[in-house]
This record gives sequence, C-alpha cells and structure tokens, in this order.
Amino acid sequence: MKYFYSIILLLLIVLNPCNNSYGLTTQSRLASASTITYYTIYPNPSSNILNISLSDTSMSPSKSATILAILYDMNGVEKNRVTIIKNTATLDVSMLNKGIYILKININDNLESHQIVVN
Repeated sequence: MKYFYSIILLLLIVLNPCNNSYGLTTQSRLASASTITYYTIYPNPSSNILNISLSDTSMSPSKSATILAILYDMNGVEKNRVTIIKNTATLDVSMLNKGIYILKININDNLESHQIVVN
C-alpha cells in the first residue's frame, strides 16, 4: 500500500485588542492518507498505445462496476476516454502532442489518477 504525506499549514490572524494591530501565526501538522492503485498503466512513457490492466485480481471491482478511464492534458482538457471491460483496456495516444497527461480512472465514483508521459 502506498502512502503520501502532506503538510497542512494553518495560518491564523491574531488581533491584539490593546493596540488594534494584527499578527500572523502559523501551525502545521502532518496528515497522511493511503492510496490504493487498482490499475497498472504501461508502457509509460508511451508514444502509441497505453495498456490498462488490473494490478491485483484479488482487488477486482464488482462485475456490475462501471469503470471509465479518461485522459486529460495539464489544462484539464479531455483528450481521450475508454471504458474498461473485464479489467483491461487500451488507449491510443499516438495522435497526442508530447507531454505529461493525467489518466483518471473512475470506478463507481472512486477516482484513481496516474501521470502519463507521451513521447
């Protein structure tokens, strides 16, 4: 299981009632969240076809699950989409400009994201 950590920075504005001055104080705390990756994307980087396949068959979504993979550019513009059937799919990236893209896989409203490089 992969983990990522983010630092949450709280910025507090403090009013000093004696002289109506303002001050800033900061507090930080470490927050962790787990991410589960159901699908493997390969080859990455790619110049032609991306393969999408289930990483672990024991984590297979239900047969009635609707699984959709959508590729976005870094501006959030949708570039391609495919429905994942029987836990596999292919996505053609040959017509895309070289660069970094985000592949979002929606499994019954649960999102999984992958960074994709097209070369």
